[in-house]
Amino acid sequence: DIAARMKRDWNHRLEFDPDFWMAGWTESSERWLASGYRDFQSLVDGMCSSEANQWRAFEYGCGTGRLTRVAAGYFKQLRAVDISEAAVCCA
Repeated sequence: DIAARMKRDWNHRLEFDPDFWMAGWTESSERWLASGYRDFQSLVDGMCSSEANQWRAFEYGCGTGRLTRVAAGYFKQLRAVDISEAAVCCA
């Protein structure tokens, strides 16, 4: 089953080296968070931000929450899920 394999693989990767798999390309947690802000802004560019704070959002595949942390302050309500318990525990 592909879902079980994905779950197993992501849990293993994050148990082995979470920094590499989720943030290894950044030099610090500050840069990791800043990249989440930058990437989130590029996703919502053009959306009316005065209305967004009334919207509910759902993030599928949130990983360790790089974009989720930013989105939580943008929307009225946010739900985020990931197949990997290890990723969610790191969030």
